[in-house]
Amino acid sequence: GVKMDSSIAVKVVLNSTHSAPNILMVWGGLLIIAAYWWRAGEATACQFLSAIDPRCQEDAAVFWNFGVVGTEFEKKNDIYFWNALWVCWVTTSTAGYGEITPTTHVGRFVSCCIAFVGLWCASLLTAAFANSLTWSQ
Repeated sequence: GVKMDSSIAVKVVLNSTHSAPNILMVWGGLLIIAAYWWRAGEATACQFLSAIDPRCQEDAAVFWNFGVVGTEFEKKNDIYFWNALWVCWVTTSTAGYGEITPTTHVGRFVSCCIAFVGLWCASLLTAAFANSLTWSQ
């Protein structure tokens, strides 16, 4: 007999005529979730306008270094959600322009995860289009 589990539901959804919109909705939802986490990982607490901690006024909160003289740089992140959404979209679409790159471990982890999500969704979308082109009687 046919084993009725969650895989049968996935197969039915992917073999239906509405598989492409379903995949695109899942892809969009995952993009929004990833953009939220990418932004949360990339934005430091001192960069928010509501930061009231006195340590945020120190130079160490704005300027970072690698422990070597002359490697100091100013920490600036694009903390807007739309920029984070753009980074996640570019990463999942495998274009990877590189104009905004992750600088924290959390941002890099989210970027790696969203790259795999992009590969997965693109392959599912390709399979759905190929399935819709097959001849059936």
